[in-house]
Formats: sequence, C-alpha cells, structure tokens
Amino acid sequence: MELIKVAIENLADGPWRFTDSDGKNAFKALSSVAISMATVGQLQPIVIRSNPDGFPEYQIIDGHGRRDAAIAAKLEELDAILVEADDAKALSLYVQINLTRFEYDHTKVAEQLMHLAKATSKSHVITLVPWPSHNVESYIALGEFDWEEYIRVGQPGFDGSQQGFGDMDENGESQTSQVIDPESNGIE
Repeated sequence: MELIKVAIENLADGPWRFTDSDGKNAFKALSSVAISMATVGQLQPIVIRSNPDGFPEYQIIDGHGRRDAAIAAKLEELDAILVEADDAKALSLYVQINLTRFEYDHTKVAEQLMHLAKATSKSHVITLVPWPSHNVESYIALGEFDWEEYIRVGQPGFDGSQQGFGDMDENGESQTSQVIDPESNGIE
C-alpha cells in the first residue's frame, strides 16, 4: 500500500459499484462533501488499484462519491491509497468497505457477492461479509437468479388473471375453488 496523489482524469470507475449514487439523499450528500472538500480539503483518501484495462491509469476501488464531489468542487487531484489487487481482491475490498453504508442496491449487492463467490468461494464470502451466513447465502442465491428467464417465462398470477390458492395443474390453472377476484380484491 502506498499513499499517492492522483489526477482525477487518471481515475476510472470500478465496475462493481452497488452504493446508491441516485438515491434520495445522494445529491445532498454529494453537495455536502463537495462543499467540505472545497473549504477544508480532502479528509479521507480514496482506494485505488492500477487499472487492468491500462487507461486511465487507475481504477477506483472505493471513493467514487469522493471523486464525484472533488469534480463538483473543481479539484484536480486526490489523495489515494494505491493497493495491489486483482479483480477478486478489489471486489473483496469494495464489499468489506461498503456493506457498512446504508444506501445500496440490494440486487447489485447480490450480483457482486455471487461474482465474488465464483471468483473465490462461497465460504470466503461468508467470512468476509459481517452478516449471518444464511443471509449471505440468500444474497448469493439472489445474484444467481435468472431474472431475464423469469420475465420471459412469467409466473402464474402476475398477469392480472384470476388465480387460486393451492396446487396448480400443468397449465398453471388453480385446482382449488378459492379464487382471488382482482376486481373486488376479495375471495370468491
């Protein structure tokens, strides 16, 4: 690890970002950090690695929001901690740092935990993430879920038609007499 100064134009986004940059408080947070950076300077370095794509020179592991605030504050460079990290290590660092924050997209978290489990192992992810193991396993499973197939094939009852409770036959038809009537929001 090495603390360096890096020009903002030499920074690329990390592909794994799951923190919510579009959330309801994102603009307020960005503005607040930008004002702070403009008046007192950068208080916390970002974490970067050499960009595996080669250009720009570095890739952000953690600090996307601080970089965005620095741009808004018209700063030209940032303090950064340069680490040696392959994709799995960079993603591991990002997960460890960002799961303590409050605004993140759970679907993106699930996708990244699934990618990390494939790059390392499920047991590595379970030890890395400070959650009960069954929660981590659920997130990994959510990341593996094929949403495109789900949308393409569909599910009985999601099309607005009347559907019952209980067993369905091979055509997705209810085999019970209780049916939800979408018009009355009641049971017949």
